[in-house]
Amino acid sequence: SGKDWVLPNAFHPQAPISSIRISPDGRLLAIPNSPTEVRLMEMSSGVIVRTLPHPPTGLKYLVEFVFSPSSKHLAVLAQEELAVYEIATGQQKARRQVLVMDARFALSEDILALDLGKENSARLEFWNWRTGRVQSGPFPLPWSTKGMAFDLAGKTLAVNTRDQLQLFAADTGRQLADPVRLRLGEFVQP
Repeated sequence: SGKDWVLPNAFHPQAPISSIRISPDGRLLAIPNSPTEVRLMEMSSGVIVRTLPHPPTGLKYLVEFVFSPSSKHLAVLAQEELAVYEIATGQQKARRQVLVMDARFALSEDILALDLGKENSARLEFWNWRTGRVQSGPFPLPWSTKGMAFDLAGKTLAVNTRDQLQLFAADTGRQLADPVRLRLGEFVQP
């Protein structure tokens, strides 16, 4: 039998409910509350433990959000602005303008990897959100990214492009191996 969570006024009708994330430690569920807020709900109880307003000024619609591997931080994209929040305090730790409204990105404990490209091209960049500096990149990719994620240690980034999976070192942006071609239902080495 399932568990029902009653969340009065928890969801705004314009919030993109398709953008939900479970923290890597399995404790929290990040859900949009309104076009400008993310609520963090405790998975075991259904209790809202924190609300993160984004951005602090001006109305911008949430596009996407992602947890760090340690579940200590959450990166939020709202239109053309990315911000990193500390979950324990709700404080914004970093903020950056991006010129791509639907950027793909992944968060580690120090690095925010993002695709700054447009439609059929990608520019992969590694931004150290703690220092506010670009650590490496941007590196061109042959196709726009469909998704990306860091390993739990935050050392390796996996990037899925149109039909390839590529691995990159987070500290240098160096490609770690030849791309693996992806086909429906199978993996094929190029």
